[in-house]
Formats: sequence, structure tokens, C-alpha cells
Amino acid sequence: MEGSYKKNILQSFIIDSNEALNFKLVREPTDVENDETTFKPEMSHQIFGENESIFGYQNLEVNLYYTAGKLNTYLGMKYTKQVDPKQFEGATADDVMGAISPKLPPGFMTNLDDFLVSLNKEQSFKPPGELLSTYTAKQGSVEKSFEMYSCKIEEPGFRSYHERLQTFLLWYVDAASFIDVDDDRWRFYLIFEKYPCEGGHRYAICGYATVYLYFAYPNKTRPRISQFLVLPPFQRLGLGAELLNVIYRSFLKDSNILDITVEDPSDEFVRIRDFVDAKNCQKLASFSKDKLQQGFNAEMVEEAQRELKINKKQARRVYEILRFQATNIANSEEYRGYRLDVKRRLNIPYQKEAADYKKLEKALNPEELRSTLSTSTKEQRIENLEKQYQILENEYRNVFKRISLQIMESERGLKLWLDMFHRFGIALLRGVPTTQGKIIEVVKRFAYVKETSYGVTFDVVAEPDPEHLAFTGAHLHHHTDMNYREKSPGMQLLHCLKSTDLKGVGGDPGGMSFFADGFRAAKWLKENEAAAFHILAATPVQFQINVNGMKFSQTWPIICTDNDGAVTEIHYNNRTMGPLQAPSHLVTPFYHAYHVCTIDQ
Repeated sequence: MEGSYKKNILQSFIIDSNEALNFKLVREPTDVENDETTFKPEMSHQIFGENESIFGYQNLEVNLYYTAGKLNTYLGMKYTKQVDPKQFEGATADDVMGAISPKLPPGFMTNLDDFLVSLNKEQSFKPPGELLSTYTAKQGSVEKSFEMYSCKIEEPGFRSYHERLQTFLLWYVDAASFIDVDDDRWRFYLIFEKYPCEGGHRYAICGYATVYLYFAYPNKTRPRISQFLVLPPFQRLGLGAELLNVIYRSFLKDSNILDITVEDPSDEFVRIRDFVDAKNCQKLASFSKDKLQQGFNAEMVEEAQRELKINKKQARRVYEILRFQATNIANSEEYRGYRLDVKRRLNIPYQKEAADYKKLEKALNPEELRSTLSTSTKEQRIENLEKQYQILENEYRNVFKRISLQIMESERGLKLWLDMFHRFGIALLRGVPTTQGKIIEVVKRFAYVKETSYGVTFDVVAEPDPEHLAFTGAHLHHHTDMNYREKSPGMQLLHCLKSTDLKGVGGDPGGMSFFADGFRAAKWLKENEAAAFHILAATPVQFQINVNGMKFSQTWPIICTDNDGAVTEIHYNNRTMGPLQAPSHLVTPFYHAYHVCTIDQ
């Protein structure tokens, strides 16, 4: 028992290093005590090992603070209890300061007061290098200004500044390594926020990128983007896409540049690059909708390389993204043609494998052949191709969604978003400021708001003693809203302002949204359970509700069709649907059909 007890006690001294670490970009002394200025690492295994844990402390906090502009650095730690080696057979606490200190350049501070005094130097800080671009973005309701700079290592003071800046890589870039800045072929690109302070302006670092100028035979240069980082407080503001565009523009007019490549891109960078490249290629004649439908060709490769410095491999990927965007998925032949086009490219490695197999078949006996080369069966290849394709389609869908969702800034963005809603019946809109009433501005961009008995909007707020099911964390089954009104909503917009932890009010934490395609379900019924479809389309059902002393009631079939038999509406809600008012011989067939169509099963 004693051994088990000690083991449990020791477990309490193991800390998740990602949770223990607190980062800040400090602009003023009050930021140190302000939890809202704290951000966390994405990883810490490069300092604290694969388990990303620290042993020997309880309630440990490791604070790594930087002044927002100059990046003067403070490292400190505090805890409530440290493991006692005498009580636990010599077990000693990890040397946290000793693990982090060697990664920081000389001159960092361990005294917080000294660090706060160093903030006085921030007013004299100016970004190094040449200003290339300015950019504005809204963070919540506040419009912020940003500046992008390019720099070489020879810039006065930049070498030491870069030594402090690159320490962020350890916490946000997997397999990160510090570069050899003595090589003069490195180029640096930096993002700063220019913020008002004491009647003037100061600067805060937001992120940076490094680019190495490789030689390309016989007499060209091929820039390769090596490191690319936007710090967490400045993410989801479009800064990554803007920085990449700035890098592109800095090379576009140079005739010696062959194309621009990327070194081991992360998944997040791939998403940014796809978005930027697809958006830029949309403006090229060779990527017009008509030409996309004709397939990938040399004209696309040549124009993408000449105008945008995009290499052939990336040009092909952009073609697939934009062709997917231009493909009418509802048209089975058009959609099939697209899928086959992508799968032909994905199948190239399998074709090479088959060719290699045929060559070895001539040189080796069957036993040697089996031990030398393992080949896939036809069924395995088809299954793998389908999996690869589905992964790509999801990636491509996300790219053109992001292109489409710039609906407040451009007519094209609005059109693309509305087209997506028309095609899929659902569309996501990201980046809407989390302020009350903002969703009304979005609606007025393309339609009008219909006021109901709930008002102009319906606010869903978690309550300890709710009167409405929507005000709880309870799971809501699939349903359509307001079937009890003369006309159900043609479009509903749901805008999350804040997610509440419902554990505090005795509910399920919730937080997930689930959607089902009612039209597709109706189509399946019609093709597979025709009798059930016709009963649900022909039998009227009463939906009703009492709201603030008012009763609303309306009668609909579950499936509404037009004169040609095409599905026009779905009315489905087991909470507002009343008992069936129909002859007794229809009751059992109706509820059997209703059970068949139940989307939640």
C-alpha cells in the first residue's frame, strides 16, 4: 500500500509542459498580470522530450516574456511545492531553467523588475529593414494596422534581434533548427503591428519568414521559403496570407527568379499557400472556368511560372482546387470527370510500381521477387486511391470555402458564398466579429431579416434553470425550425458569440453542431423506400407551439414536393410535431414511414 501511495503522490508532481509555459509579448507593465495577454506553445517536446512533461513541481508556471518590439527577454518560474528527494528515494525535480536557458541568447533577464524597466526602451524601437507593405485587419471590433518588412542579416542590430526572434520556432515549428545567418543568401521578412501609444506609435512583432536563395541551373535563382511563423495572438487575421503575398511580390519582377519553392511545409502553411496561389491564379487567363474543364495543360504551367513564380507541381494542385470549385457536383458526369482526372494523377506511383514489377519479373525467380518487392492488389489500389482522393477533396473544399467567405469585401466573394449555399444547403462563414448584432449586418449584405415572435434575432443563452430546451446543453436531435409558422425560414444564420462551459450549470458541455442533408434523405427514400416517400409526401401533419401565451400552428407534409414531384421543403421536428390526425388505417403506415426516414437513426 505504501508503494502505491508514494506512486500516486509522485504523479502529482508531473506537469504538462505545454500547460506550464506562459508566453507574453509585453507592451506595458499591466500586461504581466493580465491573463488575456498570455499565449501557450503548440509543442514543447524539443525542450522537454517526447512526453512533453516536467517532473518535480506542483502548480508550476514557467514564464517566458518578451517586450513586444525589441524582444528583450525574461525567463522565470514559480510553483507551490517541489519534490523532496529524501521522501522519494532520491527523485529530483527537472532543471527547467537549465533546459530553456541554453536556447536563449545571452542577455535574457531572470529578474522581473529589470524586465519591466526595459520596457522604457520600446519607444525608441523601429523595425529593421525596408518597408514593403501595409495591411489593416479587424480583430473583434478594433481595426489594427500592420507593416511588412524585408531585411538582410547585415542590417545594423538585426543579427542579435534575429537570435531572440528565432527562439519562438522551438515552440511552434516541429523539427525546428536555427539557421546559419552568416550565409548572405538568406532573406528575412517580418510582420509588425503598428499600435498607438502615448500620442505616438510603437511596434509589436507578429511573425516572420526566412527565404534562402538557391541556385537553379544554368543561371537562375530559386527562392525557397524555409521558416514561416505567425504568433498566436495574431493568427486568423489574414497575416499569413498577406506575408506570403509580400514574399511573392518581392520576387515577381526579377527575371532571374525561376520559381518559388517551400521546404517541408506544415499542414497549416499548405493551407495558406493553397489559398494564396488559388486566389492569384483565378486572375490568369489559362485558369478560366472554360479552360479548367479542358484539363491541366502546359499553358497553365507556363503562365503560373511566368506571372506568379509558381512551380509545376503547385500549379497542378491549384488547377485541381480551381477545377473542383468550378465543377457542378450535382452533375454526376461532370463530378465523375473531375474525380477521374485527379485519380489519374494519384495513380502515377502505382503505374510506376507496376512497371518496376514487370522489369524485376524478368530478372528474378518468384521467391526472390516476393522478397524484393511487395505490390498492391487491384482492390487495394482502388481503395487507397479513393482514400487519397477524399483527403484531397476535403482539403480543396476548405480552400475554396476560404476564398468564398470574403463576402463582406467583394461581390465575387459574396457570389461564391451564396453559390455554395445554393449547391450544398449549408455554408460556413468565418471571421465574423463576436459582437451583438453583427450577424444582422451580414444578412443585410444579401437579404433582409424577417422578424418573428422571437424578435429580429433569437439569442440562445445557457441558463441554470432553463425554460427552453435550446438554453441547455442537452443534445438536440436533427430538426428543422419553425414548422409551425405559415412559412418556415428559407435560410437561418447561426452566429456563436461565446461558448459556455455548461458543466457549471449542471449540463453537458456540448459545443458540437450536427447537420444532415434532408433533400438527400428524401432522394434516398424515393429510390429505396418509394412507399414511405409517398406517404410522407401526401400525409399532412400539424406542427404547433405555445410562445409567450401565443399559439402557433401550421399543417405540412414531412416532405413537400412541387407539381413535378421534385422535393421543395422538409419539415421535421419531433418536438413540435403533434399526433397524426388521419384515418386509423393510415396511422401505422405513416409512423412506419416516419421511422424509416428518421435521420438520427
